[in-house]
This record gives sequence, C-alpha cells and structure tokens, in this order.
Amino acid sequence: MRKETPAIAKYFFVNRSSFRQEHASAYLLPNQHYSGFDGASTDFNIKSVLKAALGEHIERGGLYKNAGKIKKLKMTAFNLVKEEIVEVPTQNIIMCYFTPLLSENLKGIEDEFTDSSGVASHVNSFDAYNNSFLEFIERQSLIYTWLSKKQGKKIRKQDLSDNNLKTYHLCFQYINEIHLVNISITPDVYVVMILGFGNDVMCVSCSADWDLQRAVSSALKESFQYFKNKPNKFRKVVKKSYELEIKSQDRYIAEDDPHYYSKHLMDNFTPRKLKIAYKFIVESKDYQNKTYKSKCIPSSSRELSAKIKRIGIQLGINVNVCYIPMTIKNIPTKIIKIYSEDGFPHLKTDRIDPNQVKLSNNLKTRHFPNKGTMIPFP
Repeated sequence: MRKETPAIAKYFFVNRSSFRQEHASAYLLPNQHYSGFDGASTDFNIKSVLKAALGEHIERGGLYKNAGKIKKLKMTAFNLVKEEIVEVPTQNIIMCYFTPLLSENLKGIEDEFTDSSGVASHVNSFDAYNNSFLEFIERQSLIYTWLSKKQGKKIRKQDLSDNNLKTYHLCFQYINEIHLVNISITPDVYVVMILGFGNDVMCVSCSADWDLQRAVSSALKESFQYFKNKPNKFRKVVKKSYELEIKSQDRYIAEDDPHYYSKHLMDNFTPRKLKIAYKFIVESKDYQNKTYKSKCIPSSSRELSAKIKRIGIQLGINVNVCYIPMTIKNIPTKIIKIYSEDGFPHLKTDRIDPNQVKLSNNLKTRHFPNKGTMIPFP
C-alpha cells in the first residue's frame, strides 16, 4: 500500500503586486508535525516562487533536522578529482550541532562552524548535482574576492540579453545605481555579483552558471528579495530614515540561525556603508569580453563529473560530493553538498585565516586586506 505524505506546509504566504511586471515573493511556514525551518523565495513567476520556497524548506530540513538518520562522525563522499570513495567529517556537511552525536564530540572546538555553501536540492539528480557545484564555485569566488579585495570584470548593460535588460531596468524602480561584475576564480564558470544602492534600499546578490546570461538572470532575480516588502522609490512614503531603522548592532544572532548572514547584513549596513565595503568591486576597471561563450554546458552527470575534475585540478583542490538523506518521507527531492577540505569552509569570513587555505595559496595570493572581517552577504 502506498504511503501518502501529509501537507508539510501550514501556510504559504504569497505577496504580489497588481502590476504584471512586478516580482512575487513566497514564504512557507512549516507544518508543526515536521518542526522544520521556513522557506522563502522571490521570482517573477508564481509557480517558480512557490517551488523554490518549498525546496528551501526541504533543503534546510536536511541540514538542520537530520539527527535521526546520521549516526556517525564521518559521512561517505566521492572525491571527484581522485575518483575514489572517501569519508568526510559530518560536522562539515550538516548543521545538527544540537544533537548528542555532534555536541558531545565537538566540545572544546570553538572554531567548528559550517553553513549551506555548496548545497543544492532538486527532484532531478543531475540538476541537484550541477547546482551544488555551481553554488560551491560561487561561494569560493565570493569569499576569495572579499578577503583579497580582488577586482572583477564589469558586465556592460549593452551586453545583456533582452530579457535580462528588462529585469535590469525594473531594478531602478527601487535603487539608483547597479553594478554587475564577474568575480569567478575559474574561467570555466561565470560568477556574477550584483550590487545595487538606493536612498534607503540596497541589494547584494551572486549567482554562478556555465552561461553568462543565465548567471546574470539568476543574480538579478535574487536581488529582488531586497525589494519584496519595499515600495518603489516613486511612491511617497513617510517613514524614518534608513539609518534610524537599523537595529542595534549589539543584538545577539545565534550562529545556527538559518538567517544569520542576512540578519548580520541588515543589522549592520546601510546602502552607503555597503557601497564603501564593496568599493573595490564597484571600481573594477576591467570589462567582461563582449564575445563571451557558454562554457560547454554539461548535459549528463558523466560530462559534469569530468568538468568538475578538470576544474579541481586547475585550482589544485580536491572536490567531494556528498549525498544528504531526506528528513521527509515519500518526497523525491535529492540534497547534495559539494565540499572541499582545500577550499573556504563557509561564509563566516571573520573566522577564516585565508593564509591557511590551500586554495588561496594556489591562486597565488598572500595579501588579504579583509582578513578577520565578516562579509556583508545574505
């Protein structure tokens, strides 16, 4: 007899303007039965935004609520560079630090921390695999760029596709200036970072893809998460200044809070402060080649594995793929994490010593102006 899965969502909140071109946002409040974490997303399509919010909820459940299915301090993974089965520390894959398995064995290890870097979920195995690797490259590029203050390559407005250009112009309903920059650490993948600044609204987003236009599209859509509860700048709204709305920097934020990074950003930065922090990106002097080419988008797991191996060898790091079991039965979602002991372990850059990271040495960088400083990124 087939077992049915009860509704995992208690509420789905959808916020959408009456105007067709406006973005939509969704928020999922989980069913009490699952005691999971919320999920949220922003997009221009209702179906897409609902699926993404649900996917984020399921993915977070696998990371934060997986105590019952993982009993060992090591998890099995596959080294894609050496092509062999390996074991990796459980605490570097999932975030169930409150469980006896991890809490008792990590006593005294103050610097132990991980996050969702390199994690992706999808109902299709190939898409989960592909997205997790692109997420891994995105985070490695972002962290390296922040710590080293390395400039990227600016992307010109005139080089955007027609659809991306429309979304680009929609951003100006909320902000006054926007910068698109490729910050990738490998020529095989585009990593597009977007910075936008307005009077009282800001955005910082990042996305990686084998194709430049697809990376731009994802990063632009991600930027709209900052605008979901904001009136556009042409509406006259009486309110306090942005500086006065910032919450106290002394507010305690638990490190295992799924919203830790976004709360840190919103509590400590205004548009002006964010622009100063990312001045080195805004002032990038080089430009992305106009005659760009898609980086041979892989169409199968075999092709993808071969590309990952080549990139791993190019960067001089091991790349491991690890499957994370589902916490909810009868749902076909796959959760995958790409992890490397040779790369940056997480986004909490104030805890990272880049001089001790193999990837930094392989990229031939010794000077890190932002060492010890937390990156402003959600």
